[in-house]
Amino acid sequence: MVSIRKQLLRRILSGTSAILLAGSIVLALAIHNRILDGLDRNLLTQARALAVLTSVEGRALEFEPAEPQMPDFRQEQAQAFYQAQFLDGQVFSRSSSLREHRLPVTPPSAAGAPMFRNVRLPDGRRGRLVSYTFSPRIEPEEADLALDEDPEAGWKFELPAGMMPRDVRVVMTVARVREQTDLLLASLLLALAVVDGLILIGIGLLVRRSLDAGLRPLATLNDRIRRLSGDTLHQRVTLDAPPEELQPVVTTLNELLSRLEQAFARERQFASDASHELRTPVAELRTACEVGARWPDDRESAARFFRDAGEIARQMERIVTQLMQLHRCDHPAAGASREPVSLAAITQTAWGKLAARARERHLSLTCRVDAAMVVMTDPEKIGLVIQNLLENAVSYAVAGSAIVCSAEESAGGHDWVLENKTSDLRPDDLTHVFERFWRKSASRHEAGHAGLGLSIVQALCDALGITVQASLPQADRFRMRLHFPSPASA
Repeated sequence: MVSIRKQLLRRILSGTSAILLAGSIVLALAIHNRILDGLDRNLLTQARALAVLTSVEGRALEFEPAEPQMPDFRQEQAQAFYQAQFLDGQVFSRSSSLREHRLPVTPPSAAGAPMFRNVRLPDGRRGRLVSYTFSPRIEPEEADLALDEDPEAGWKFELPAGMMPRDVRVVMTVARVREQTDLLLASLLLALAVVDGLILIGIGLLVRRSLDAGLRPLATLNDRIRRLSGDTLHQRVTLDAPPEELQPVVTTLNELLSRLEQAFARERQFASDASHELRTPVAELRTACEVGARWPDDRESAARFFRDAGEIARQMERIVTQLMQLHRCDHPAAGASREPVSLAAITQTAWGKLAARARERHLSLTCRVDAAMVVMTDPEKIGLVIQNLLENAVSYAVAGSAIVCSAEESAGGHDWVLENKTSDLRPDDLTHVFERFWRKSASRHEAGHAGLGLSIVQALCDALGITVQASLPQADRFRMRLHFPSPASA
């Protein structure tokens, strides 16, 4: 099982590590280049200072000793080295720290710019080197030229034959030990690594505490959900100052609990009402059986017994059929189809199944539905809706009256309207007509009805997206209206 806390912690730390590593590399490179640039400037400054000590006087190249002014070049210090030579590679001066060794000279660039490089010094240490090419200054020629080495006056060297003073080019190479620089850079990298490690540890601890605090409402929500059961569905999940991200979850969860509570209540009521409705015919059937068993030789009583048993069985069959229809409405196996349906044709088909019962009560149907009026819906389900509405009208309309059915276009769709004459409905009853097992009265003539017809109509209309409405336009007129929305409105 994947942990959100571990995932977030791992991703935050990995992302932070990558950012810190990239930042540290950029910072280390910037500081490294800055330190190296400072070292290069120092080397170039020393090379130019040595170039100032070099001059041409007549046919002699004069170079003043550098050790007195720059002690780093002395043999006992051996921290810096210099070497002066012509372009042809002939060395004419070197620092005492070099002894008899030579520095590797980088060939001068075409533009004459200083050339820097890392080198391995003669004593094996790592160093940094600059090769600086310049033209010595030309001094006025003196009458007496001495070509010898005078430690106090400087060192003089006769120019090679054919070399004019103005053509003299000298390559001054200065090198310095870079151990201190490398040590400084190593210390910097170590410091950056330590700081990055401490930052990651701090971020890890901070993120862990933040995640614990941020996910605590989830733990609280989980604990309160765990306490819910079928007996506590009336309770609602509440959180003290829930985070904005959890508020929709809490709201949706409470809505789900409300629907579950209603579903459980309907199931309990359904079981109670079903057992109540079936108990009466079962008791009647048992009584009839007892009566039939007491006078088995009475042919008239036996015939009456079978008639009563058949009627009770038909009544129970109707109840079970309606219960099965209602169950299918509550738990649809598939969605409703959408096909063109003629309201006039389906009304006539449903009335044909009820015509015999209507004649028994001297009821007639006046159908004012245009044959061209077509709606898009499920033909099987809408047929069941209209049949139940007509059956309800046939069962409860005042005997000898007319049932009127009409259809008309309305805003956003079509309306199918059914009216019948009634004698005992009141406006307060309209809030109950769609309730399951509700009947205006439990008189004997209603024994064949379980009060499920309009409940089935309501459930089917909800599934089809049809609006069903019951009303009393007059005190003695009961009206049922079906509103079919147009495809665009739907």
